[in-house]
Amino acid sequence: MLGGPVVPLVSGVLWTDVPPVSPNNETIQASVTSVKKLYRIAAIMSAVGYYILIYIVYGAYASEGGGGGFGTILGRLWLDIWTDANPSVAFMTIDTVVLYLGVLLLVAYQDTEKAFKAIVLTPLFGPAAASLVLAELEETRYEHQEETDNEDSKKKE
Repeated sequence: MLGGPVVPLVSGVLWTDVPPVSPNNETIQASVTSVKKLYRIAAIMSAVGYYILIYIVYGAYASEGGGGGFGTILGRLWLDIWTDANPSVAFMTIDTVVLYLGVLLLVAYQDTEKAFKAIVLTPLFGPAAASLVLAELEETRYEHQEETDNEDSKKKE
């Protein structure tokens, strides 16, 4: 939430991938490899940001009086980002959750097991979990297209 415009603009690097004009195995593999690399770079950046934010939150809330237990820290954080939050902060909380759910829906549309994997990895890697799963899904991007094309050609016959 505190990444500002940099976080959503990370996906702008995906615009550097140009789909193959004449799809053959070599150009498809080059495209898949470059996009996987971009997703992994985005995942590293997201994970580093996530860990920095966890460090900041822990430092800020654990240093306050009343003990620094994990449940207490989450309770105080919840008050600051939702219950007692300024309306703009509450909106950013909703916005962050909805955007992340959108990414999880995109993954679930392609592979429900990968969506479950992203949900399980989210507490460990934050939003980087979705990028890592999207990198894995990149391998199947053209395989699904070929299957669809084959099914369409069979229906026409």
